[in-house]
Amino acid sequence: MTTINDIAKKAGVAKSTVSNVFSKKKYVSPEICERVMKICKELDFQPNFYAASLSNKQKTNLIGLFLETSESGDYRPFYNELIKSVLVNASSLSYNVVVYYGLDSDSTRNKLVMGRSPIDGAIILSPSLNDERIEAIKEKLIPCVIIGRPDINLPFSTIDVDNVHLVEEVVSEMKESGRNNIYLINSNDQLTISKDRSIGFAKAYNLDENEIENHIFYSKFSTKEDGYYYAMHAIKEGADAIITASEIIAREAYEAIKDMNKEIGTDVAVFSLGYSFGEKNNFSPSLTYAIQDYNLFGEKATKMLIDAIENNNEKTNLLLTSRIHYHNSFKKLINS
Repeated sequence: MTTINDIAKKAGVAKSTVSNVFSKKKYVSPEICERVMKICKELDFQPNFYAASLSNKQKTNLIGLFLETSESGDYRPFYNELIKSVLVNASSLSYNVVVYYGLDSDSTRNKLVMGRSPIDGAIILSPSLNDERIEAIKEKLIPCVIIGRPDINLPFSTIDVDNVHLVEEVVSEMKESGRNNIYLINSNDQLTISKDRSIGFAKAYNLDENEIENHIFYSKFSTKEDGYYYAMHAIKEGADAIITASEIIAREAYEAIKDMNKEIGTDVAVFSLGYSFGEKNNFSPSLTYAIQDYNLFGEKATKMLIDAIENNNEKTNLLLTSRIHYHNSFKKLINS
């Protein structure tokens, strides 16, 4: 395991200088900072960010909740439940919460005052590939919990659903019930959750790479227009089952199936990988879906973060399970 002594030796500086690069307690020239950080990256060295951040700032008892970057400007239905849970649990531990929505990396950096952050810690939702929000938080040495799976190893705790297993389970169930032409309308291909869903889909479907790609669509903004377009394309290709990333896409799949004079649940099954607590199942026929408990996500993430802030704990990775609710949009064609 690489140590701070290894970094100092390779950089040709004292151990205390390397420490100052991380903690910013004393001035270190930009050239040396750049050299040290480059060596850290080469050796995959991750300093104790929690200890470094706590040693160099005054507590504000503020934590930041960074909702996912949304180029479409859509406010997701489940945000309300997550925000409420974080607020309630943070308040019970004498912390306040500031919510950031739709910030890119530059905006995130601007919110974090140079050398002294206005927040003690951060919760980041829905990481993307090469997520610059995470890099901005990392640069400021701020304790962080990520809801979702980052695409690289980071010194932060994570909490996530096993999306690979979830999609694998759904596809296997569909195959066992007689579905042979299944399509996945996924979310933005830059989100790690989309990558995990595709992996689970491929594992269960057991098709070669080219064939699998023909059965997966990626909706950049998860809009109604995308949902209808991709569902219509799938139906024209003979789809007998459609798995969607959200109930928004599922509703448009319903419209496409009806417009093609097919029966939902018999001719074409529909399954949604996400569903909002705040919306009743007013689909006709009723929608089969998986649900994530965002109240539990908020509770766990908040307690993990505050524990890291106050006790300087090492990172942990927690996986929660989704609950599947079977209804009429997924009817079995044969006995499984």
